[in-house]
Amino acid sequence: MSKDEITARVLADIAWAIPGVTRDDIAWSRPVLEKRATFASTPGIDAIRPRARVEAGDLKGGVANLFLAGEWTDTGWPSTMEGAARSGFAAAAACTGSGGVAADLPAASLVRLARCL
Repeated sequence: MSKDEITARVLADIAWAIPGVTRDDIAWSRPVLEKRATFASTPGIDAIRPRARVEAGDLKGGVANLFLAGEWTDTGWPSTMEGAARSGFAAAAACTGSGGVAADLPAASLVRLARCL
């Protein structure tokens, strides 16, 4: 897709989520294309992804009282932005001893909830 096509699609999504938004409301835009953004899973990769917290008898090793977050950690999700967000929840939960990953919400419900706040 061209940069103009990408911008038009994103603007359509924003207008769906926030009715009344038009092109005139956007000061500027620039699609960012990252060639290395596509995740390539390889056999055995999960065996070397560390968890947020080291458990007793953990075969992956680690350092006690060290909490990890990042898309490269063992989140149960691929190495993506979503996996990175979940790793942050997991690290916070490991550090505080409470909380954890929020229940999944369909995107449309989440957007509608955010509009009400």
